[in-house]
Amino acid sequence: MVSIIIPVYNAAKYIRECIDSVLIQGLDDDEIILIDDHSFDNSWTILEEYQKQNRHRVRIFKNEGKGACAARNYGYSKSSGKFIQFLDSDDSLSKDKMK
Repeated sequence: MVSIIIPVYNAAKYIRECIDSVLIQGLDDDEIILIDDHSFDNSWTILEEYQKQNRHRVRIFKNEGKGACAARNYGYSKSSGKFIQFLDSDDSLSKDKMK
């Protein structure tokens, strides 16, 4: 199992592409952990949308304004994967990254 941990801060412009790039990897047992760091755009609404559509894979949490490093550490504490993949919210994975 792979845990993909993504800190999110005002990333509404990019976060869909980022999450979609993870979802197309074809892994059935991965988990996507998104940590919102007190965004003031509509990032949280987008994260909720993805969680509703992918309940078995997407987990969302808030980390109130503590920064990306703290968000990654918090995400790690929530992870259950044997392997960890960190991404930034404006990153995207190549189609076969996880194979």
